[in-house]
Amino acid sequence: MDLPPCLAPASILVALLVDRCWGEPPARWHPVVGMGRYLGALGPRIAPAWGAPAGTVRPFVLGALAWMAGALLVVAIAFALMRLVSGGPVWLQVLVTGLLLKPLLAWRMLRQEVVAVEAALGESLVAGRERLGWLVSRDVAALDEAQVRESAIESLAENLNDSVVAPLFWFAIAGLPGAALYRFANTADAMWGYRGERQGRDWTWAGKWAARADDVLSWLPARLTGVLLGFLGAFRGWRALPAQARRTPSPNSGWPMAAMALALNVRLGKPGVYALNAEGRSPEATDTRAGPATGGRGGTSLGGRGRVVGRVRLGEHRMTHAQSTFHGGPDALGVPTWDFSTNANACGPCPPAQAKVLRADARHYPDPAYTALRASLAAFHAVAVERIVIAGSASEFIGRITAWAAREGGRRVWLPALAYGDYARAASAWRLERTPDPAQADLAWLCEPASPLGQAEPRARAVAASGAATVVLDRAYEPLRLSGQGSLDPEVLDRVWQLWTPNKALGLTGVRGSYAIAPVGGESRARALDRLAPSWPLGAHAVALLEAWTSPDAQAWVAQTRPTLARWTGDLRALLAGLGWAVQASDAPYFCATPPQALDAPALRSQGIKLRDASSFGLPGQWRLSAQPPEAQAALRAALAAQEERVA
Repeated sequence: MDLPPCLAPASILVALLVDRCWGEPPARWHPVVGMGRYLGALGPRIAPAWGAPAGTVRPFVLGALAWMAGALLVVAIAFALMRLVSGGPVWLQVLVTGLLLKPLLAWRMLRQEVVAVEAALGESLVAGRERLGWLVSRDVAALDEAQVRESAIESLAENLNDSVVAPLFWFAIAGLPGAALYRFANTADAMWGYRGERQGRDWTWAGKWAARADDVLSWLPARLTGVLLGFLGAFRGWRALPAQARRTPSPNSGWPMAAMALALNVRLGKPGVYALNAEGRSPEATDTRAGPATGGRGGTSLGGRGRVVGRVRLGEHRMTHAQSTFHGGPDALGVPTWDFSTNANACGPCPPAQAKVLRADARHYPDPAYTALRASLAAFHAVAVERIVIAGSASEFIGRITAWAAREGGRRVWLPALAYGDYARAASAWRLERTPDPAQADLAWLCEPASPLGQAEPRARAVAASGAATVVLDRAYEPLRLSGQGSLDPEVLDRVWQLWTPNKALGLTGVRGSYAIAPVGGESRARALDRLAPSWPLGAHAVALLEAWTSPDAQAWVAQTRPTLARWTGDLRALLAGLGWAVQASDAPYFCATPPQALDAPALRSQGIKLRDASSFGLPGQWRLSAQPPEAQAALRAALAAQEERVA
């Protein structure tokens, strides 16, 4: 770097001041956006499809070459920019270097997000979990209040290194090119450095170079971060820091996280993986404020998660999101006026079903054996009543059959590349290992039409014929199918479990209730699942819903809504395509689409419009939308047009 070394601290102060006052630059000028776009464009070309035979050498070599080409480009651009200002006055060099350094670090964004997690916890545990989901990649669904705070504090500590100390360390060593190289390496690790499947691709070898490069470049800064946190936290357990740091699987992240745990005297950990300062107390609300303060006292700008920065600026997440779109439907702001985020039948509620639910006798328990309901469901599907399994909801059945599979000795699960998250969460809870080969699976999941895409599962026939011990076909959206047909013929359907959840088709998603049909000859397995069920999994209203579902009136109503849903779906697709969105094909009244620029979801939500962010399904940058009436589509068109005008 041509900037005199003695003036480098002045450039750092400029960068920190800009971050403190203004935060991140616009996405169109953000260098991490360019890095992310490069990595996102090459990712599908270097990583083979999940389950496809690809060997190890080719994806590893392609990943390494793509990484090196990107790193060379980033360093060259940074070097050229420094050369451009090298001949100017010293004050101009300091100012421009600081402005160029700023996007390579981020403190304000992460600090705001950690504060937002605590604020969301003040509303409810669910809100806290959802807010945390924007900050970390782990599954947050089962975390309690203390674990939510643990995860937020861990993210603070880990990213003090990733987004502040490490970029500044490499800036001090090699100037702006050094900081840019580190940010590229950290972003590449975030997008490519995975073991196994991500977004339908196998990154085991394709991302190995990126992961190891980030490990190498972060090695010294991570330990420096740990020492810095220990000094600022004034803890006395210096000798314990190295041993604590080695408890995490990562060679680097354990240092800042262990130091933060010791500095605050709190326990931090990931259930079943590691525990740092295990004798410490559980984090409290004051600790989510003390964590940023500990880093801030060092004069460092405690960084936004390096992995999140790249994704945010690519439109995969909006870190300034006032309310999470992790789930569809109502949220802390109430029921959206125009709700495109759920897959419920927008023509609903079904009048005969709603009437029956309203007449349900909530003064008494239902029949604990659900004798009449089982008979109605069996007659409706023309199956033996012994094959019917009653469930409190689809999620409850998913957890129950996963538990049963594990108790029977199951060790492996096969999941579609894109699927409802509860399949994976249940498997993780019971420690089932995900396998790319359905023939190796003890439990396999299918869903048609699938969510979020509304398409057929391309491997459905192969999975059903693979010999997997237990295959479950989730048919929640089958009643809403607008085109095409299921992949499995009746003979094959008799060999798999079928899970039905009618509340979506009936437009009554507030009433939870499901049932499953065991395979032919699976009566004993159905009884085993019944024994695992809680008492009265269905209340009186859910019983009424399922009974109504089997009635001719309800079935006729669902059939009558399909042409209307098809028309609304076509109109919505045309609306979005006309605004420059990339719209995917679908057999259902919902689909995924990618906007031409990052979507301001909080602004939409403030106008009563909610869409479903598809990032949690593994489709970053895409949004799932369901067919809605013309007045809802008109509101969406006006809101999106207003966003375009603001951007322009």
